[in-house]
Amino acid sequence: MLKWLETKINENFLQKLIVLFIVVLMTLSILAVIYGIIELILNYRLSIGSNGLEEFLKVFLKYKEIFGGLFIAIASLLAIKQLVEIKRNNYRSMWFAILKEELNEIRLENEYIYRNILLQSNDIYDFASSRGFKIQNKDDLKDFMDRFFSKSVPVYELYDSNYKKYSGYYHDKENTHAERRFLNAFIRLMQPSKPYLEDFTKDFLILYREYLFEKNEFNNPIINAKIYEKKTQELIEKENIK
Repeated sequence: MLKWLETKINENFLQKLIVLFIVVLMTLSILAVIYGIIELILNYRLSIGSNGLEEFLKVFLKYKEIFGGLFIAIASLLAIKQLVEIKRNNYRSMWFAILKEELNEIRLENEYIYRNILLQSNDIYDFASSRGFKIQNKDDLKDFMDRFFSKSVPVYELYDSNYKKYSGYYHDKENTHAERRFLNAFIRLMQPSKPYLEDFTKDFLILYREYLFEKNEFNNPIINAKIYEKKTQELIEKENIK
């Protein structure tokens, strides 16, 4: 991701530099045209006919380097823009293929997380790439979650294999069924920057639980530590039998 971002910065700088050259050359071209016309008028060489055209071309051929440079600069800018677009589309396709492969493991335990992310993948890519695929702080995290996932969190929970295994029971509100699974999927999309790395997981889990328990179907989750622990023991025993 970092290499891609550095390349993108270099490409943007190059395009801005060429645009600056175009502005300078266009200004010089306009001045050359004005000066050439004035020269023709003052020397009485501006006339209709083959001789007039010949004189016209002679005057402006003196500025051929300026006009040629302007043409080359514009052609270069268009070529670079086309190459950048091709590269961007190739990178998007590669990102999507890698993401799909990485989410396959999560799909086994939560089909809805897998499908929901892939359904929004184009919009997620546009947003994430504009931020360099980095979460800088809690505000960035909330912005990203609000845009793509806030309304889906309750469904993530309902369709998670753990929710079904525990028949909807919770040990407490600090341990939900799908939060870690979704966290694992989330960091495939955007990762915390180094300064935010320490607080990221804590903020993520708090935000996930807010989205979950603010929704009607989870306003009163079934919290029963004894039943939860009993079901945990049953699952361990089942696993040992296998």
